[in-house]
Amino acid sequence: MPGEVTEDLVTRGPAALPRPWRLNVAFPQRADFTAALGVRSGTWRIAPAEQHAWAPGGGAAGDAGFSETRARYRAARQGGLVMQLTVLGATGPIGRQVLRQALAAGHRVTALVRDPARLPERDDARVTVVIGDAASAADVEEAARGSQALICALGPGKDYKSALATRTAGPVLEAMAAAGVTRLVWLSALGSGDTVRRQSLFQAGASRLVMGTLMADKGIADETIAGSDRDWTIALPVMFADGPATGAYETIPLDGTRGRVGGRISRADVADFLLTSATGGLWVRRRVVLTR
Repeated sequence: MPGEVTEDLVTRGPAALPRPWRLNVAFPQRADFTAALGVRSGTWRIAPAEQHAWAPGGGAAGDAGFSETRARYRAARQGGLVMQLTVLGATGPIGRQVLRQALAAGHRVTALVRDPARLPERDDARVTVVIGDAASAADVEEAARGSQALICALGPGKDYKSALATRTAGPVLEAMAAAGVTRLVWLSALGSGDTVRRQSLFQAGASRLVMGTLMADKGIADETIAGSDRDWTIALPVMFADGPATGAYETIPLDGTRGRVGGRISRADVADFLLTSATGGLWVRRRVVLTR
């Protein structure tokens, strides 16, 4: 594959590539893409460090969706910047993974929890524990002050009629504004609100049958977040699976792509996306489908 690409690739994305090649490490916005490639004499040239960006493959997601792998996110945090993060839901199955991965990457974390006894890392010097409720703007503001980003990894557990998302969306936004925090990464789910149109037929049917109330609530909360003035990213994972982080997941923008998406994704991979989006400044004001 040649080491340079024309601006046509930048404007059209992987669709401009001769098949069977696709851009395996893509960027959600043109500015991100061009910054990574650099400009030389009117031509977008791939620097040696970016050679891994080219990979054989193809398919609808790669052509239309700027699908990418973990390599892109690793690149996003190579600068070694240590951040102060606020995590909501740190005692939940995904929030725990976010916390552990954040600490492993050298970040400092403020965790808002109702029961600190459920937080194994409560005595870690890099962890600040705030006891409170994510539905309380005052509690969230206390946890958010001094942070550079807030990751909301709250989940309803097995309560499929939960209204947790709508109960917390407003208070979280209010608290972030009061605390002066602009960056928000919000965990939702594919199937929330009108995103059901992008689910596989099987998963869409299951969502309606078992989790209709929950997904409707998440959809309302997503619209609240998307209508805010925060620098938000909404994560829309498919069905969860157990297992370690694989790095082999895809990220597909909800808008600007077509087709139904199925599969499963490990909670550890979802946590990786939440963390690297928050610390790398990626996917700002975008809704992103996560799958394997």
